[in-house]
Amino acid sequence: LSPKLKGITEWDQDAANVVMVFEYADGRKVIADGHQRLALAKRIKKLGKQKPYLLATVRREADGHTPEETMVAAMMINVQQETASATDVAKILRLKPEYIHNIKGRISPRSVLWENSEGLSKLSPEAWQYYLNNKVSDKIAAAVGNIVDDPELQVQVMNYIAKNNFANIDQAKLAIDLAAFGIATK
Repeated sequence: LSPKLKGITEWDQDAANVVMVFEYADGRKVIADGHQRLALAKRIKKLGKQKPYLLATVRREADGHTPEETMVAAMMINVQQETASATDVAKILRLKPEYIHNIKGRISPRSVLWENSEGLSKLSPEAWQYYLNNKVSDKIAAAVGNIVDDPELQVQVMNYIAKNNFANIDQAKLAIDLAAFGIATK
């Protein structure tokens, strides 16, 4: 359960809004948007005071919806509700780069979210894993993705930046430029 919902002990149906569910052709259902609300509903139900329920939009594979398209739609809901992270958006862009057309225009191209998402989507598979596994900030990893074109250098540069303390992102970006140039010219 997210920290935002941890102390909640009463169900507010109006605040619960609508979740998005994907139904596979075999009848299995998965939550595409609303994982935290489902967990909260289950927790409150266990308390025994209320019987919370969730209203859902269901996207069915039998009706032509795909898991990927549903995931994009769910992520866009999170973007509009300002609960999406750059990592969330980058996952979609990395899944299928052509999804950029579904997303572009729905996120301000000048926003930090978009800039970081786009940079993260440019990371090599190895650099992406390094980012996910090593607690590198999304700003740093995105700057590496935007500045360092060579996939083999991305992890090295990210590692260098992560090991050094920079006062702000501008200093880190300058160091990324210098590190990429220095490594590339050796």
